[in-house]
Amino acid sequence: MLRHCFHHPDRQAFAVCMTCRNAVCQSCSTQWDGINYCTACLAARRDASRGGRAIAGWFTLTAGTLAAVWLSVRAMVWAGALIAGLF
Repeated sequence: MLRHCFHHPDRQAFAVCMTCRNAVCQSCSTQWDGINYCTACLAARRDASRGGRAIAGWFTLTAGTLAAVWLSVRAMVWAGALIAGLF
């Protein structure tokens, strides 16, 4: 049975999207981790995966910055105590 693209009825289907199960042509299909997706499903999947990473990234950046500031202040206090002991 010859199937046609869900978005382009004049084109022959190349793959089936694993999310929506629509047949899609080669220009509408994208493989991600070895699985075929249509452009709409891939965009939704990409947007869903970005949300958690953005929050985790900001948390990691903030924690790293606070740790660097804390270590810098401790190093300056320690260096100041050493220098004060020399005079």
